[in-house]
Amino acid sequence: MPVFTALGLLLIINLGYWKATTETLALVIAASAVCMIIGIPLGILAARRKWIYAGMRPVLDLMQTIPTFVYLIPALVLFGLGMVPGLIATVIFAIPAPVRLTRLGIVSTPPALVEAAVAFGATPSQVLRKVELGHFRPGGRQRSGCAGGARAQYRQYRHGLRSGTVHRHTGDRSRPAFSPSRRGG
Repeated sequence: MPVFTALGLLLIINLGYWKATTETLALVIAASAVCMIIGIPLGILAARRKWIYAGMRPVLDLMQTIPTFVYLIPALVLFGLGMVPGLIATVIFAIPAPVRLTRLGIVSTPPALVEAAVAFGATPSQVLRKVELGHFRPGGRQRSGCAGGARAQYRQYRHGLRSGTVHRHTGDRSRPAFSPSRRGG
């Protein structure tokens, strides 16, 4: 793979497109950063307030269905040729994705997970950052939801066994599994 990357870069330099390539890369990186800076807070707001998402949804649908060139024409009139109109058109076209994904991640977090975090004394910002946003990772919902949660529970259980706050289950349902007042195994 590195060989093909190097060959591709050498081809770009040989054809004289290096400046255009770096400008395009800078535009994409800047547009991605602006989309994340604007989109994630809007997604959090949309997840917290259903009426805001109800008003935001048709606008997001419209932003994704209208071609980018439609946004580009007013930006060209206002700003002329250059990077700014391209950045504006790209941001307007791409911003619905982080808004929708952030909202989906927060809304799809199991209530039991949030309740457990609050029960362990997490602040609202910790619940948001570490539980709700941490639960949903693009392309990895199964990993973070099932395997990651099971690993975290297992680590907490093993730590409790070592510290003596969790007792091994003996099959007796009347005995609590978690007993911070009793020590031993």
